Amino acid sequence: MTKDSKIKMGSRIQEANASYRPAKLTYDDYLSLPNDGRRYEIIKGELYMSPAPSTDHQSFLLNLATQLHLINEEARLGKLFLAPTDVILSFTDIVQPDLIFIAKENFDKITQKNIVGSPDLGVEIISETTHKVDRELKKQLYQTYRVREYWLVDLNTRRVEVWEIKKGKYRLFHVFNSRQSLSSPNFPALKVDLKKCFEG
Repeated sequence: MTKDSKIKMGSRIQEANASYRPAKLTYDDYLSLPNDGRRYEIIKGELYMSPAPSTDHQSFLLNLATQLHLINEEARLGKLFLAPTDVILSFTDIVQPDLIFIAKENFDKITQKNIVGSPDLGVEIISETTHKVDRELKKQLYQTYRVREYWLVDLNTRRVEVWEIKKGKYRLFHVFNSRQSLSSPNFPALKVDLKKCFEG
């Protein structure tokens, strides 16, 4: 087709452009991304990037992970992982939750490099740059892949939402404030003193 014939087609060209959809990114594309300290994730074939987390974010994560690690060491419930750890939900869905828990009956999902399949628990700490992704996109994604629990931490309101899968959809189990101890509906031994997490 010549340049002139393209011009003559006019509206047909616009219609074709309007219906055009770029190819979805895949795990192969993900592996080619630069190792530059930023957090890259692919959700439904689209690339999302966030800068390094804040000191408040990292302080909470460290305090939470410390408590959960001590509990898990005694109870031997499973394994904990911190970001950056790749969770490959599908060839076009690759995420890095802030904290991941895999129950011992699902250790086959753990490889030397990443986690393949749905974790039993995913924790995301909301930041200014990830608010919409964590609260909407990832929540929907984790529901689709049946991540048993999703803890959503809001440092501004000092609250933690605990969501659990019921009949294929997330149900809000409880909203815990910074003065309470968080309990897990699926893993009762995982109790967290949130005051220590927020203020420790």
